Amino acid sequence: MLRHVASAILPCQQCGAPGKVLYGAALSLGPLRCSESFHCTSCGCAWEADDDELSERARAAFLAAEGRWRVTVDDLGPRRPEALRALRALLPEDAPADVLRKVRERIPIVDDVLVEARRAEAALAAVGASVTVARVA
Repeated sequence: MLRHVASAILPCQQCGAPGKVLYGAALSLGPLRCSESFHCTSCGCAWEADDDELSERARAAFLAAEGRWRVTVDDLGPRRPEALRALRALLPEDAPADVLRKVRERIPIVDDVLVEARRAEAALAAVGASVTVARVA
């Protein structure tokens, strides 16, 4: 399992003082598991949340901590139909022709936080495709 952690300072919902929020994202064989936990040292307010998607605040914290990452497909591998299905699952908004164009022209399929890049990498590796994961300068 891969686990990513980032933190940020947010104003407390109760007293307005700055508090620390920890964001977590874990990749395993199932879906992405995301968590947030907040604690205010001024008034003691605390909360936790879990989800299967990164919140925009968490995404911003991960970008600040780890930078932006891109994934491009190098080769669909010997299980091409399965690799294409995996790509379609990763890119549900894209038309099939656009997915193929991204592969053919080496257009990034992910341009996001590292945990999203690693999720795509794992999904495609599971069906025999090879990808390049690179940090955006």
